[in-house]
Parts: sequence; structure tokens; C-alpha cells
Amino acid sequence: MNREGIPMTSPMVCLTLPLACALLWLCLASAGCGQPSPMTQPDAPRAVGAEAYYRWLIGCMEAIERDIPAITRSAEAAADVYLKDGVEIGAYGERALVSEVCGRAGGMMTIVRADTVSSPEWKGIVLLFPQEDALQEDFAAARRFKAEGKTIVAFGRRAILAAAAGDGVAFDASIENHAAPHGGLFASGDGNWLVPTDPPASIAAAWVWTGEFVAALTRRGKMPAMHQSIFVPGAADRAAKLHDLKFHPDSPMKIAPGAVAREFLRETRRSLAALHAEDMPAIVKVAELAVRTRQAGRQVWTFAHGHAITRHVGCPHDPGYFKQINRGLFGLKRDAVIERGDFVFCVGYDRIFQGWYFKDATERMRKAGAVLAWSMTDYNTDPNTGPAAIGSDEILIGQHWAFGDAVATVPGYDAKIIPSSGVISEAVLWMTEAEMMRLLADKTRPEPPRSGPASP
Repeated sequence: MNREGIPMTSPMVCLTLPLACALLWLCLASAGCGQPSPMTQPDAPRAVGAEAYYRWLIGCMEAIERDIPAITRSAEAAADVYLKDGVEIGAYGERALVSEVCGRAGGMMTIVRADTVSSPEWKGIVLLFPQEDALQEDFAAARRFKAEGKTIVAFGRRAILAAAAGDGVAFDASIENHAAPHGGLFASGDGNWLVPTDPPASIAAAWVWTGEFVAALTRRGKMPAMHQSIFVPGAADRAAKLHDLKFHPDSPMKIAPGAVAREFLRETRRSLAALHAEDMPAIVKVAELAVRTRQAGRQVWTFAHGHAITRHVGCPHDPGYFKQINRGLFGLKRDAVIERGDFVFCVGYDRIFQGWYFKDATERMRKAGAVLAWSMTDYNTDPNTGPAAIGSDEILIGQHWAFGDAVATVPGYDAKIIPSSGVISEAVLWMTEAEMMRLLADKTRPEPPRSGPASP
């Protein structure tokens, strides 16, 4: 236990052991502790493409669920730190994940971003998301934060957390995201691993921890102010009233350990199951259309609209099939030249990209002669913005999350907390890219899932 009361053990507990220990467990995990995986048994069919990605993601979330007791313990200790005078909470590291946990429907209103966290005078808990392509930079920041007395909760896949241990970086707690061991799910012929798994895995792990952190605070008589989706009537006025509050003035009802985490995972898996049951044919159609467009020599684009997904196009292990056409959340890139016959995969939220805040991107893409496909949820019944506004010749992949986005219940609170849409939209994009790999007949094979202990 460190000086601030947070245990040094966690779901990825080898951080206080020599690197050899971490590497040993990496080898055991990859080998499945000598037990054959269902995907590697000689008589078992080998899943490929979108189906393989879906199966991996469900297994990832099951592994995170097994870690809930350890995640709850780290959240409990962090809650005790947070109740000290002047202590705040913030996020640092990968910009996509910082954006996901800051300012999101169902997230904490008081969580601050990297520029604030970086101040030497700032005191608090740092949710650290080490960047695979900037590890040394983030490890150096972690060392500086520890020297400044900050508390660090790190999120990442086992290999990255082991690399931190090998580099002598000490975190107060480490939350394994259960991404595929190499980051990408499929091995390519040149030795790379493609189709990233860290994006949805880290989002899920971060929200599970956040939910347990909020629940731990309720058991200490405090309820932090939480965001509500801007599309909920009255949400803007509510946000203005709560903007400067760290905690609500009234004492909340206490939430049992693990309850928020399990509800979030259950509801997110429910949406994923609906996606799998109802929209796999649409995912295949989008992948087929993208492949045909590439083979015809036309450009394949994506307009990826969301706090995290906007910044995940082109992340490590992305095969690069889609070129990003949007700049930020709402606008087309100024230098993006759309030509007739190009294809744009619009991975969105609950509406088409039309209106002043989208700068009428949908109309502009259609007028340029691009073929569009969409992914969004289905509750928006406005004929001008919701699924009904999608053209009859445009494909729709449903996301199956409900109005308000947040899915976990806090008894007596005026809004649900912890959003699922980030995981779902990432799943749609990467399942589509996985299916494109299958169609393009790349020499790939799915990485077998780990069996045996979830953590050493």
C-alpha cells in the first residue's frame, strides 16, 4: 500500500515484481497455460472477419467482469484519496480516451483534461492511458506525476503494463483492459498484428472503473455531479446548475460494490448481442461495398463521429482501409476532395451529419456523388435527422443503445450514469475492417483468446 492508501496490487498485479515475472505471465497467457482454446482445436471451425472480432470483444468484456473485485478495491482506495481537501480527478495520455472520459453523457462533470493534470501544482488522481506509439513520453510523465505526489491509475493491455514495470514506472493501481496480447487481432504476413482491440477494451475498462469509483463515493455519503446527454430535455439547464459542484448537496443512496460495473457490462453486451443478431448482414454489405470501391480505384472514407472514435482512425494496428474525412467531431476536412463513386462510411451517434453544427456534411457528400453507409442508434424518430433520413440506397448498421446513452442506475439519482455508445461504435468500425480483411483475402489468422488466469 502506498502513502495515499491505494494498494499497489490490482487486476494486473505484476507491476511490483521483476520484468521476468511479467514476461512469464505473458507467455503463460498466450499459451493458454497448456489448455487448447476452442479456436485452436483441430476440429473447431476458425472464426474470421467480423465474427472473430465480435467473439473477441465479448470475451474481453467477460474478462473485465472477472476483474471487478480488484477494480472495485482500487476504486475504493481512490475514493478515499478523492475526499481529501483540494484533490481532483483528471485524465492523461491517449487523446481519444481522455476525450471519452471527459465531458461524456453519464460521466463525471468534474474530471479534467491533460493540460490541467500536467500542472505541477495540481493535486489529484490521474487516469493514465499510455499511448502505444508514445510510451516513453507517457512513462516519463508518470514518473513526474509520482514525484509531484499525484495518484496514478493506469489502463492498458498486459504487455504495456508489463513494459511500464520493466521500465521502473510505478502506478498506484493498474487496470488491464484485456485487449489482444499484440494489440491487433489478426497476424499479417509481414509480422504485424492488425485490426486494433485496445480502443473498445480501454473504453470499457475505463467506464467500469469510473462506475465503481462513483459507487464507492456513494458508500462514503457523496454523490459526484454526473453529465446527462445533451439530447435529454432540460440537460443544458441541469448542467449549468451543477457546473461548479464537486458533489451534490444531498447524501445519495449507497450503491453495492460491483453493481454499476456489472450493469454497464450487461447492458453493453446486450447492445452488442443485438448488433450481432440483427446487423451482421449489414456489416458484411458495408465491407463488401468498401472492398469493391477500393478495387474500382475509388477512395474509401470514414466520417467517424464520437469522442474517442474520431481520434482512433489511424491508431496503432489500424489496417488503414478507411481514410478519415472528418476534422474533429462535426466538419469535413478542408482538403478532403470527394469524387463521384467514392464511398463514405459514416459511423455516428443518433443522427445523420446534417445541420449547421455538421456544416451540412451529409448534403455535401451526397451532392459530390459519394455512396454513403451509416451506423447509429435508432431512437431518434425525427424524419429529417434520424434513421428515417437515410437514403433508400444507403446501408444502416444499428447500434442498439437507448435514449440518454448512459446505462447504469443510481437509486434516487435524476439520471443514469456510464455510457455504452463508445464501445458500440468502436465495435462497428473494427468489425467492418475485420470483415474487409477477410474479403481481401489477406493472409491473416485470428489470435487465439487467452485462457487460464485473467491476471497473474
